[in-house]
Amino acid sequence: MPPSSTRTAKDDSSLEAAAEAVTAAQQALQTARRDLAAAILAARRAGEPVQRIAARTGLDVVTVRNILSVTPTPSPDGRQT
Repeated sequence: MPPSSTRTAKDDSSLEAAAEAVTAAQQALQTARRDLAAAILAARRAGEPVQRIAARTGLDVVTVRNILSVTPTPSPDGRQT
C-alpha cells in the first residue's frame, strides 16, 4: 500500500465508494430479511405447513420455525417484522 502522501484522489474515492456500497448492501439485506420473515409469517397464518414454507423458501424447517418464533417488532420505517 502506498504511503498516504502518494495516494491519489481516485484511491480515496474508491475506498469511500466501496464502503458506501457495503453499507447499502447491508441495509438491503436487512430489508430482505424483514420481508422474508413477514412472508413466512403470512404463509403460516394462512395455514401453510412449516415444511412447505421451508421447501418454497429453500430454508430448512428449523430456520423457518426460528423465524416464526420471533415476536414481530416494528422496523425503523414502521413496518412490523
